[in-house]
Amino acid sequence: MIRKTIELYRWQELSKDVRNEIIEENQFDFGYEIMEDYGRDYEDSLKAFCDAIGIEVSYSVDYCTYNFRFDFKDDDYLLGNFEYNGMYAEDVCGKYLRRYLNKCVIDKIFPYKEYLGEYNREKRCYEHRKVSKIIREKLGDCPLTGYCYDTTLLRPIVDCLSNVIKDDYSLNDLINECLDDFFSEWHKEYEYWCGNKDGCLDEWLTNCRYCDKYFYEDGTEYHGSIEGDGIDYETEGFNFGSVYINK
Repeated sequence: MIRKTIELYRWQELSKDVRNEIIEENQFDFGYEIMEDYGRDYEDSLKAFCDAIGIEVSYSVDYCTYNFRFDFKDDDYLLGNFEYNGMYAEDVCGKYLRRYLNKCVIDKIFPYKEYLGEYNREKRCYEHRKVSKIIREKLGDCPLTGYCYDTTLLRPIVDCLSNVIKDDYSLNDLINECLDDFFSEWHKEYEYWCGNKDGCLDEWLTNCRYCDKYFYEDGTEYHGSIEGDGIDYETEGFNFGSVYINK
């Protein structure tokens, strides 16, 4: 048996030229791999938003572009939970839009806090109840799913309720603004990763994809086993392993 020692490297130990060459050759594959994971969070936020508003959305989004369209689940009518039954979404404008958001949307998105007085045992109820709805402050809590993408979807609604609503600004306009902001951010994140902005892929490869991988000096990934020689390389501060190969 011949014992042969091979020097292996962690990703971050490879030369910058080698790392850059690998990244350039696989840039879009890496970017789409990352966005496949992040895309699930975007999808969860979008589904929660659609459920709260009562819409269905068809869309496509990637590195190149994005597009979308939405329809109300009740055939473009606001039915059942609004005093103006039968109104089209494009007709719900100005004060009617504010009323619709307050009555039909806000409670589904922003949980409110209740402050209760003393409990009356005879009446079996609290003496008084004060309801405080916190909207703008709650936006930072990502109330739909807990993912940061909630904020992008909901900010136009919060801004709408925080300002005077124009008489010609409709529910359709508001939903379009929410979705356009959302898909624009999704598209920009594709651009960020697939474009390797700020060297983001090198950091991702170091901390995620290749965090437990070894490479030859030229950047070829090593797929064999590492027996070691009794040294705990991580503990001792070494970042390479000695590989023994039988010949």
